[in-house]
Amino acid sequence: MLLPHRFKKDGEIEKKLITYLTEKESYELVSDGVVRSADQPRRFTLDEAMEIYNRFAGADMAWMGVRHREPMMYHFAVRVDPRESKAYLMEYLDIFNEEKNFHLKHMVEILHWEEGIRSLQVPLRLTETEDDYFSVEYDRQGHTILAKRV
Repeated sequence: MLLPHRFKKDGEIEKKLITYLTEKESYELVSDGVVRSADQPRRFTLDEAMEIYNRFAGADMAWMGVRHREPMMYHFAVRVDPRESKAYLMEYLDIFNEEKNFHLKHMVEILHWEEGIRSLQVPLRLTETEDDYFSVEYDRQGHTILAKRV
């Protein structure tokens, strides 16, 4: 399984994200905390890729999918509320739209392993229900709250 690594501002691999976004197609599922239409993957313009990079660099925490020192798969950034041990998904790019439920669960696992954060608020509705490891709740705004069971 390929797990994303922590985004480092001005890192060597991270700088490749801009080129990656302009050359490879990705679904932009969440941008600046808002759900985006992800009907079709797309390549980003250089300006859009720079904006995405800057939002990742400015996020409380961010991760990039990397293989052989090259960006790939999915990338995400969160805002964190440490008092509630909760993260809010702010950016999410993925090459596989149909894998989002699986990748969102990976995000919660990563947040839990690295930071002790057990829940992630996602500004979209998941199509998958809870299981033995995660609970799924919905708030009034239609956001999903995915939480790791203890």
